[in-house]
Order: sequence, then C-alpha cells, then structure tokens
Amino acid sequence: MSVKNISTPLVIIGLSVAFAIVVVGVYMTRGKSKFWISKKMLFGSLLLSLTSIVNQSCIVSCYDPASPNQIELDNPDYSSTIVININENTKLTGTIYDRKSKEFSFNITDLLNKDTLQVGNIVPSDGKFDESTESIYIQLDKNLPADEYLLNLYDTRQTEQLYPISTYRLSVCQE
Repeated sequence: MSVKNISTPLVIIGLSVAFAIVVVGVYMTRGKSKFWISKKMLFGSLLLSLTSIVNQSCIVSCYDPASPNQIELDNPDYSSTIVININENTKLTGTIYDRKSKEFSFNITDLLNKDTLQVGNIVPSDGKFDESTESIYIQLDKNLPADEYLLNLYDTRQTEQLYPISTYRLSVCQE
C-alpha cells in the first residue's frame, strides 16, 4: 500500500472528527458565534473537496449511458422466454434503439450454446437501416423443431458473430 492510500482515509477521519467537534460548538452557542460558524464552513468545505477529489469513479456522470444497438423483441407475455408456434408464425418482431451498426444478425442454438440450428440476418421492416430507432424482424425457419433454444442477437454480419449483444430464450412449439 502506498502512503497516499493510507494517509487519505486518516485525513478524512481527522477532518470528520474536527467537523463533529465544531458542530457541537455551533450547537452550544446556538449558531451565534462567528468563530464556530466559520470553522464549520472551513471543515465542511475541506471534507467535501477532499472526498470529491478522492472519489474519481464519477468523472463526468455517475450514470452509465445506454449502450448503442439495444435490441428489444416484442413479447406479448412480457416474460423472459419468447414463445412461438412455428406452424402459425415464423416472424419475430422488435425494435433497435440507438442504432449505430449497419448490419445485424442472429443465431439460434441449443440451451448449452453448442449446436447452431439457424443463422440469419436481422431485417429492418422498412428495408434499410437508416434511422436511430428501427423496427426489425427475424425470419425463423419453418422446420425448426419444437424445443427450447437460445436466440443470440449480434450487431455484426453473420460471418463476424462473436459476442451477442442480447440473448433471449426461445420456446418453439408446433400446435
């Protein structure tokens, strides 16, 4: 440990104790003593300045900006699993928010992510990716067997799929 890592907390503790003593002085004089009020302002500002300098985790903002290319698929059940009857519908719809990429793709794998059953493109509903928010659809293979799968979504073309930006659980049934 460096001296800075040891001394900074000790300085903050010391200033906190001094601030507490000064607060007691302000309380005892019922806030009428200029001496205690000025010391309270001094120690308070030192504490605030020191803790804001030490805490460098929030450089600009403590809030992480939303990541680009967020894909949300329409799911009428609002559950974590998308259920689709492959005999009635082979199209999944959704929206891409804050689109930055020009190509999107998907793959469907078994639950262990070992065997890939389908790979395809995510298609913009209007025919081209030209808006920040895009309506999209995914065309599923009609011959997809009834089972539970993982639907992995990528912000790259099919040949460059590495890490999905989003994964859904897909339950295919044939009723």
